[in-house]
Amino acid sequence: MERIERKLYDHFSNDSSFIKYQININNNHLATIYYFEGLVDLERIGEIIIKKYEQNQKLFLFPNVKEEIEINEVINKVIDANVIVFDYNDNKIYSLELRRLYLRSVSEPDNEKIIKGPREGLIENIITNVSLIRNKIRRKDLKIEYTSLNTNSEYKIGILYLKKNVNIKSLRILKQRLNKIKKVKGIDVNFIKEQIKDNKYTPFNTIGDTQRPDVCAFELLKGKIVLLIDGSPTAIYLPYLFNESFQTVDDYYTNMYYASINRFFRFVSFLITILLPGIYVSLLMYHQELLPMKLVLSIAASRQGVPFPVFFECLLLLLAFEVLREAGTKTSGLLGTSLSIVGALIIGQAAVEARIISTSVVIVIAFTSVTSLINPKTAGAEIIFRFLFLLLGTLLGLYGLLCGVLFFIIYIIKMKSFGVSYVNNVASFRLKDYKQTYVRLPDE
Repeated sequence: MERIERKLYDHFSNDSSFIKYQININNNHLATIYYFEGLVDLERIGEIIIKKYEQNQKLFLFPNVKEEIEINEVINKVIDANVIVFDYNDNKIYSLELRRLYLRSVSEPDNEKIIKGPREGLIENIITNVSLIRNKIRRKDLKIEYTSLNTNSEYKIGILYLKKNVNIKSLRILKQRLNKIKKVKGIDVNFIKEQIKDNKYTPFNTIGDTQRPDVCAFELLKGKIVLLIDGSPTAIYLPYLFNESFQTVDDYYTNMYYASINRFFRFVSFLITILLPGIYVSLLMYHQELLPMKLVLSIAASRQGVPFPVFFECLLLLLAFEVLREAGTKTSGLLGTSLSIVGALIIGQAAVEARIISTSVVIVIAFTSVTSLINPKTAGAEIIFRFLFLLLGTLLGLYGLLCGVLFFIIYIIKMKSFGVSYVNNVASFRLKDYKQTYVRLPDE
């Protein structure tokens, strides 16, 4: 025991926040405790540890006490907000988790606000998050497995699933990938997602995330697996399918007809935002005969005096929109919204008056930009495929777009999410599968 105490003290001797406190009663040195200042609750140390020695009671009678015998485990425990007690009477080492919790209130997450439904949101404490989900699903087959990554730091992770509903293959794949993680640069869920997702370089989400406990409950009832990470208010769930990018929690708190129409609009908006610029350019450059003559003349009149080809016009406006969108995102509050709106109006109006951009291109790109805001879950994929289809439409016309669409379909069909096809139920020939994809029925 003396060797372990000496190694523990030497390991943190240069750390000013590492506290050593000796318990002396009636000139007898009974014990020494070690902890990190600010991580533990000092009042609980006095009530639980010091008071027991004053009353000559055994420390191990407290239910949260664990006996330690290895130096590495002792070091990890003290880092993880435990108090280490070296009891000289029993010649034993004890660890007590007396973490000092800095918890914010349970409130609705700002990025997932809804009109109807509960106003609860996950916080940075994993125990609180588990209790919020348990309040939603009170079933005896709800299982929670706590684990940690095989890294230099201890990252506490909770794996939640319903034993009767879960996909066993997906659960096995998840545990295998978690065990393979050797290095994590942060404690946010995105660092974990990048390590365990099927294709690290795909622009599509193959793992879902949320900050709402009711969404976690919905996904668990569907047979999904939910991961909670201590220190992060965001939960991730898997497997994640392509059609889930067009579904929101609002769908389950509103009328089924309204929810089904909204799902349809989200899917159509996704197709519009990635295809419309490419279709516009290909029609003007290669297939003008497909447009009505009056429309062709109107577009030609709007482009008089414009020195750039239509491809460069679209590319310039798309890049300007992405810059304005990023600036609005990084600027807080109403100033960010005002910056995006005013910037778009001023730049668009000035470009048209200066004959740098035609009015028809402004209309096309504006409609493309608005539809891209409807599906934030597919934002990364929309940007990449929008520019890809624009390039194909410029080089090969509608034939290039058709080849691009075929490539896109093959690409998402080949994708998997933890052993499950990414387009599961999307192209099904069974009518009952459509209730989980394109529409919302009462029994979904």
